[in-house]
Amino acid sequence: FVIVIMPAFGNNNRNTRNNRKNWSTPYNTERVRIQNSTNTVFVGNLSWDTKWQDLKDHFKTCGDVVRADVMELRNGRSKGCGLVEFKNAKDAKKAINTLNGSTLQGRELFVRADGDTDEGIVLDVDNNDNNNATGVSLNGRIYIGNLDWSVDWKILKDHLKPYGGDLKYVNIPQDNQGRSKGFALVEYGSPDDATRIIGIINDTVLNGRMMFAREDKEA
Repeated sequence: FVIVIMPAFGNNNRNTRNNRKNWSTPYNTERVRIQNSTNTVFVGNLSWDTKWQDLKDHFKTCGDVVRADVMELRNGRSKGCGLVEFKNAKDAKKAINTLNGSTLQGRELFVRADGDTDEGIVLDVDNNDNNNATGVSLNGRIYIGNLDWSVDWKILKDHLKPYGGDLKYVNIPQDNQGRSKGFALVEYGSPDDATRIIGIINDTVLNGRMMFAREDKEA
């Protein structure tokens, strides 16, 4: 006789959650290609407690969210940043304009456009050889995000000093209660120094959180 095993249907919420988790957090692989880069925003300075659903719920006020991903290390721990893909570029731009600087689970978010080519952008997750548009500083200023709240300007300065360069100043903005906003603005005497430092410290850990570094485009 023949035994036919039928697929299970119904409200199997546990399996659904597990499948959704695997789909929404692919960053334990070495490289991830984002195809719809013009519709996607990069979100930095996330709390370690933030999950993909929290991220999606926060950004769906700006439009139709196709997917929300929280980047993870191979051990499953959040990297403190993520990607949100919208149905169209207009909603992605709205998210940048309205949610950059907004607060989610106690941390002030950094939101920017992600990707710079029609073919998508490759994100290097497990090494410092990042192919992105943020690794070169043209003005000597660096934005460092995803800082632990315990990091003050002196701790960050002492962390950067061994790497050399003409370090001019380090500023960590604070909220009204004097608490760090989780990011820093750093200036070097030359763009070459700043670019070199970005390559050194991006995706490195300070006080338990993995930092990301880019040119401070607001300068």
